[in-house]
Amino acid sequence: MELGNTIFGNSRGDFEINRNYQDLFCEYLQNMGFDSYGNIEDLKLNKINRYKGEYSIFENNIFLIFPYYWNDCLCEEYHDYFCPCNIPNFWYKSKNIKIKWYKYPLRDSYSNIELDERIIKEMFEDCLKSIK
Repeated sequence: MELGNTIFGNSRGDFEINRNYQDLFCEYLQNMGFDSYGNIEDLKLNKINRYKGEYSIFENNIFLIFPYYWNDCLCEEYHDYFCPCNIPNFWYKSKNIKIKWYKYPLRDSYSNIELDERIIKEMFEDCLKSIK
């Protein structure tokens, strides 16, 4: 775990994700209309976004994406689910795959299941279909 993540970050999980998948991950994000941090770039996505709130969260029936939260975590001010520190940066709902990262996708990142390239591709192909 990187020192900054150890002290300030919030990415934790059962399985560390190989950072070699970062380019693949970010390529899929960009193909779906997000920047390489997970922020919405394609304004058409706002029409199908289920979550409208204070943070840059995109959510539909298939997945949720929440870029790294740069502010202090004040969870006592929020309901547990909406506390920025408790929301995964990426959640693929149909297989309940949750990923958290430090500052940008797949930097010092962890998942609740072990991921490989095949799983990442299948997951993102499904996500891509859900917004096209």
